[in-house]
Amino acid sequence: MAMPPPKEGVPVVPRTLPAAVQGLKAPQQQVSSGSRKKVALAPGHSQLDWNRRALSGEDMKGVSGPIPVLTMAEVKKHNKRDDCWMVLDKGVYNVTPYMDYHPGGVDELMRAAGDDGTGLFNEIHKWVTYKVILQGCYLGPLVPDVFKVPPPVRTALSDNFASFRVLSVSSCGEGSILLRFDLPASTHLGLRTGQHLVVQAQTGGETVTRQYTPVSLPSQLGYFELAVKVYPEGKVSKYLGSLKVGDEVQMRGPQGALRYFSPCALDLGTGPKQISWLALIGGGSGITPLFQMALSILVKTQDNLMISILSCNTTIESVMLRPELEDLAKQYKSRLTVRFAITSQPRPPFGCEDVVETLYQKADSDLIKAVLPPSLSSPPGNVLWCGPPGFCDMVRAAVAHLGLDDSMGFQF
Repeated sequence: MAMPPPKEGVPVVPRTLPAAVQGLKAPQQQVSSGSRKKVALAPGHSQLDWNRRALSGEDMKGVSGPIPVLTMAEVKKHNKRDDCWMVLDKGVYNVTPYMDYHPGGVDELMRAAGDDGTGLFNEIHKWVTYKVILQGCYLGPLVPDVFKVPPPVRTALSDNFASFRVLSVSSCGEGSILLRFDLPASTHLGLRTGQHLVVQAQTGGETVTRQYTPVSLPSQLGYFELAVKVYPEGKVSKYLGSLKVGDEVQMRGPQGALRYFSPCALDLGTGPKQISWLALIGGGSGITPLFQMALSILVKTQDNLMISILSCNTTIESVMLRPELEDLAKQYKSRLTVRFAITSQPRPPFGCEDVVETLYQKADSDLIKAVLPPSLSSPPGNVLWCGPPGFCDMVRAAVAHLGLDDSMGFQF
């Protein structure tokens, strides 16, 4: 888990886990996994070992006698390596037994020892179902301070352009950047799943606008993120690619007729209808609205929608949000299938593929057909796509050729 970046004067940072907390025991050896850091766990402490322990019936609450009233003041008492409680989404967990099994290491868990770790958790792996992993460590719901009235959640976007300050800039694929923008406390953007915002830029003596869909959750408080492919000829993307920490950008919204209502209801502008599957097909940077939609659906435990994602790119290095897509595929493999289609690179002579299948072939109707369910009408579903004009024309023609009517397809 990683701390949110400071509010003022922070440098551009890579998308890697921060250094271990000083003053704790010697850090475990770290190994690289994509853009994130993991530690080398001791033998017998893999995630499979933890799963076996969690299913053994062992009492991992670590409380002898009645569980005390779980106020924040009580949680703060348990802030040591051998006695570590943590709040995650208003639930209190004794994470002490999990310390040596955590792929990110003990030091990362200690960053939220005796505190609310929700923000840190969402920073690095918001799609992980910790309620399943830590079910044996759950102590109960956090009891709020009855004298403290929480501030109401506000929305930041409106029909008028407003300024949003850059908090950090990092890479999310070859030629792509991830911009994090500041939001006031207890404030989210105000977008529903499937909606987008408008970015305004002054460039070359003219005012230009472009639409972008955040890749952070619509419910995220305190910040939001845009993934941007920087094109040499793109006026707005070049402007966004030149931004530094502290710069401000004009945005307004929300916009977009498409909206998703959990569980399993999609509105394409004519009213919500129930669906059982969703195929999301993105070309290049067109993956960004599809990623946000998939993430928003998958994190809702009451939603059982089946999702298939196809991300088409010229090279494997240019796949935007590749580590995030791979993590989603691993975490939600019972509900999600992710495939990469690489159109301008030959298949490597060796190597293996894990959860994400990589197809080395051109994007055409045969490829589109291969990633759709065998039966397209029963149970009902929808195909959504986004990308460059030529790519979208190809997908639209393929969808029509497969016999899907207009109500089953939608272009962002």
